[in-house]
Amino acid sequence: MKSIRIFIASFLLLVLALLFIFYHQNINIFLKGFRNFSRSFFDRSFSYGNLKDLEVENQQLKATLALLKQKNEKSDEKKLITFVYSNYPFNDNGLLIINAGSKDGVKEMMPVVSLTGALIGRISAVKNNLSEVQTIFSPDFRSSVVIGNSRTKAVLRGGNIPYLEFVQKTAKINDSDGVFNISSEYPFNLFLGNIHNLVVTPQDSWLKTEFTPAYSVNDLDKVVVILNFP
Repeated sequence: MKSIRIFIASFLLLVLALLFIFYHQNINIFLKGFRNFSRSFFDRSFSYGNLKDLEVENQQLKATLALLKQKNEKSDEKKLITFVYSNYPFNDNGLLIINAGSKDGVKEMMPVVSLTGALIGRISAVKNNLSEVQTIFSPDFRSSVVIGNSRTKAVLRGGNIPYLEFVQKTAKINDSDGVFNISSEYPFNLFLGNIHNLVVTPQDSWLKTEFTPAYSVNDLDKVVVILNFP
């Protein structure tokens, strides 16, 4: 009986030795990968905040690609690129003044977007050489939107800190999901930004979530007016 156990043990050692000889390179690769994966959890340079930023950036890149595809499909859009007057050091982000007016073909209600195609707002007043733009930071701004891949409907309410309301409690959404326009006042599916800080209140029938625009108003030097919409 003892000799059989010795034989089995010897046979297993021989098999392991042969496996190591023929597959040692693959085994080393696996062990190295597992070691690097384990170390990542204890690496001080690893940051969940950076991971979140990458997720947001990924959403924005996807939205930009979708917009580029949409632009190719709608090559008949007439656009006017114009400069933005600075409101520094004042902080009235709800209203922008642009360097284009009726002489340039600008009319009220025309959509205004960033150079990357993100929705900024619409023309609210026009003069010969200047126009006013009501932005999503205006307290009077309202727009119908959808959130993320689930295309969950919501209402974007403007203000210094825009937010989304009337989001269904059963909605399958997550922080950093993208927000896209579905209001007929603007081109369909324009990217606006990403949600964050989803608020769940048991006594309310709807969810609310804060909203991070795809741009900073203070960084806007030029904007695009879509001249032939609707």
